[in-house]
This record gives sequence, C-alpha cells and structure tokens, in this order.
Amino acid sequence: MPIQATSPHTGFFSLNPSPAQARFDEELAHIRVLAAKREFAKAREALLSLADSFHAREHPYCFIGLAEELNDLGYLSDAESVCNTAMDCAKGKDIEEIAVKKTALYLLGAIAAEAACHDVTKHIDRKLLQIFPKDQHILFYLLYHASYDPLTNPKKHKALAKCWAKQVCQKTQNRPPALPLNGRPLRVGYVSGDFKVHPVGFFLRGIFPCHDTARVTVFAYNTGKDDQNPVLQFLTPYCTLRHVAKLDDAAFEAQIRKDAIDVLVDLSGFTSGNRLTVFARQPAAVMISWLGYWATTGLDCLDAVLLDPWHAPEGTDHEYVEPIFRLPVTRFCYQPISEEPQVSPTPPCLKNGYLTYGCFNNTTKYNSQLLDVWASILHKQETAHLLLKWKTFHDPAMQQRILQAFERRGIAADRLAFRGWSAHQTMLSEYADVDIALDTFPFSGGITTCNALWMGVPVVTLKGQSVVGRQGYAFLKQLDLEELCARNADHYTNIASQLGHELTLLKALRTSLRERMRRSPLLDVRGFTRHLEDAFDSIYTARVAKDAQKA
Repeated sequence: MPIQATSPHTGFFSLNPSPAQARFDEELAHIRVLAAKREFAKAREALLSLADSFHAREHPYCFIGLAEELNDLGYLSDAESVCNTAMDCAKGKDIEEIAVKKTALYLLGAIAAEAACHDVTKHIDRKLLQIFPKDQHILFYLLYHASYDPLTNPKKHKALAKCWAKQVCQKTQNRPPALPLNGRPLRVGYVSGDFKVHPVGFFLRGIFPCHDTARVTVFAYNTGKDDQNPVLQFLTPYCTLRHVAKLDDAAFEAQIRKDAIDVLVDLSGFTSGNRLTVFARQPAAVMISWLGYWATTGLDCLDAVLLDPWHAPEGTDHEYVEPIFRLPVTRFCYQPISEEPQVSPTPPCLKNGYLTYGCFNNTTKYNSQLLDVWASILHKQETAHLLLKWKTFHDPAMQQRILQAFERRGIAADRLAFRGWSAHQTMLSEYADVDIALDTFPFSGGITTCNALWMGVPVVTLKGQSVVGRQGYAFLKQLDLEELCARNADHYTNIASQLGHELTLLKALRTSLRERMRRSPLLDVRGFTRHLEDAFDSIYTARVAKDAQKA
C-alpha cells in the first residue's frame, strides 16, 4: 500500500454487521493481498467488480469501504464515483444513513484534496459544518485540509485549532503530578497511528533503538488498525507496545494512568489515527507535541511542541498555543533503510540530451501558484521535462487534469511524465531519472526531500512563512546548501533554471550529497536522540518545579 496516507479518514463500520458485510470484508481482504503485491490495476478491477455484486441501497456502508480502498490506491475518479453512489442511497434520516452521508462527505473532501482541488474541499467542509455543526470531527477535517490549502495562514490555523480544542476539552480526573525521578528513568509514551511504513515510522526506526534505557523507558501506543506491519515489528523489542485502536477515550486514558507515564508524546496532530481527545483529558504529568504534525493542536494543556530554530525561528511563538521548545538540531533526523540503492553517478541529462525535473511529493500539496512556477521553469529550460510521481497518478483522469493544467500554461503534454506508487527501494531507484528535484510550496516536502538528497539529487525549495513551509530550508541549511532555498516564487524559478545549466555542479552534487548527509546532523540519530531525551528531562523538570509550587 502507499507509503503515506494523505487523508485522516478513519473508515466506516456498519452499526449492524450482517452476513453480507462479513462476505464483503472477506473479499476485501483478498483484494488487499493484490495491493500488497503491487498489482494495483488488478486490485482496482476487483474492487469495482465487488461493487457490482452489492446493491448500494442495501449496503451503502460497503460502498464507503470500497471508496476508501480505491482512494488509498490512488484511483480518485473511481473512488469519487463509488462514494457518490453511496451518498445517493443515503437519503433517509435514520442513524445509519446519516452516518453514511457524513462519512461519504468526509471522503469526498479527502478525494478532492488529493486531486489538488482545494476549493472543492473547502466547499465540502463548509457543507459538513452546516449539516453537522456540533460534530467535533468536522473541525478536525477542516484543520487537516487547511494545512494543504495555499490560502491558509498560521493565524487562521491557530484560530481553528483553538475552536476545536474548546469543543473537546473536558475536566476528568486530576492531572498526575510531576514528581522527582530520584534516579529512575522517565516513562515516555509515544502515541501514533503511524508506527508503520510511513514518514513517522521511518523516523522512529532509528530513535527507538538509540534511547538510553537508563534515562527513558519507552511505551508505544499504537492507535492504528495495522498491528502486523514490518516497522512495528522492528520497533517492538525497544518498547512496551500497547494496541489501543479499539479503546475509547476513557479506557485509553485509564491505560496511560495505569502505565504511570511521565511524558506523553503526540506524534499525529490532526492526521490519521490521532487521539488528541485523550490528551485533552490530561492523563500524564507532561504532554508534548512532536514529529507527525506541523502546526498548533490548540490544546493549552500541552507543555511543549518540539521544533527548532530553522522550522520555527524567533518571532513565530505566537503561531502556537503550546510553548515552543527549540531543539538544537532539526526537529527530526533522516534514517535511510539501507545503503541501497546506490546513487547513479551520472545525471540523466547527459544520456537523455535534456534536463529532467522531478517531484515525488503527494499531490495534495499541489496548487495553482506551484504549477505556474513549474511551468515558468519549463519555459526557461525549453527542452526540459517534468517527472511527477505519486499514487494518484494511477488514475488516468488525474494525469489528464495535470496535463491540461500545464497545457493552459503553454507546456506541451509530451514534456510531462507520470508514475504511480512503488515500493520504497524502487521509488528511491527512480531518482536515477531525475536531474533536479522541485519541492512543493507552501507545504514543503519532508521525507521526500531527504530521499531525493540521499539519492544525490539537489532539491530546490522555497523558504515559506510557516513551519511546514520551511522543512526544505531546514534540511538544506544542515547541508550548507542554502543557495538552493528561494526567497519567493521568482527566485525559485531562477534557481531551478540556472542550476539546470550547471552540469559540472550537478555531477559534483550527484556524487557528494550522500556523504555530505552522512556527516551532517540530519543522519546523526544517536546525537538527535540525546537531544530529544534532554528535552524530555528539561520539560519534565520544569513541571516538577511548577507542581511543587502548587503543593
């Protein structure tokens, strides 16, 4: 399945399971095997065939499940069609039909976002707010989608997050006091649905084994449904693992209190599998936001958000409800799975006779201004091609939409190429076909940028106005490649165009970037983990002093 889930929908389960649903689930499991084997076209055909074997009016929840699977595979048009069929059959007002309608709207908003149709997503989100004004999950979706909307600024995002937090915060049991450790290790609980083949899972692969057991006892609370994936199995020896996806908030809170967690770390924010509503119940003495999210949660009960001076320079504290704790290194470090594949030493332009720009970022990050800039680069480099890769390019309609967008900007269709999802190692090897990677903005790349650099491909980025818009800048700063960071859109165009003329530099970067990364803080996982533990200690110690004053 695709590396990164790009929407936070959690699926729909029938309120009254039936034999038909049991048969549906069984057939769906077989189809997922096809997807796991990368047989995406066969999986799509099987999903559509399964849709034909069910009557939507009798089993609308099954159609929601099919739409989710098609969306996860990148077949947006099919997902939208199946989802609309479910919507058309949910006209009544009983509780199940209302649930189908709400979930279908959620999913349609996610599909539109992945197609970079942000105006459509905003329209659907507003419709959801009108129909379900008291549903806290609506604001959750609004916050997730707003992160990708190029018109959303940190001030607006903070206001939405505070509104959501006001809805969910409730007084439960007293918050446990922070007591002096007296030589014992901190009990740290990481909460995430992304202990899997996902950027969060990749980053944690290096950190869990490096934790000093004399300083930290690690608990991992898996909120995702997948409990058999290879990343989770790799992490298991280094932590006490709890599968909590089926626990409600009260039961999850009770488990955290029973485990006597000192520092509870949210790794999700407003993304898939999050349990921020449990954090709102204040089950641990210290609570922190880190890694998997990029903006404020709106929860003033959190003690800190872990950032750094490059993602969050001085003067950005007002964007967060949580106090910012700035690590002395970037807020996460990159851990390649292995040395393979090796870097292709020759830029592909030398054999192709033309330059190839590339972007492997998720298409939810696309927007009109970004496509304007990319088209401008192609106009300046008149023979250059653009290679775009993401799971949504399995969908011919998505390819056609992007082709038409570039044709309107004067770029011929034969200068663009599309590739769908592939296994991680295969994806890395495809950077052999890219001369220069183009970052997205205002939502810049994270692990995608690191992957390109690891494969010897320079990345042109724009230093944005938000934390998530400064990811590329933060990485390149660690590599002393700030000259690839643009101040604005015109500067971005000029950097990307000019770099295409400097073949000697491209060859030198191709053969030196991997070693430069090895020597940089970006790959110093042991050093990063020590800084992370220092942060936990510092924040916990401050809480001990604060609680002592209250006593």
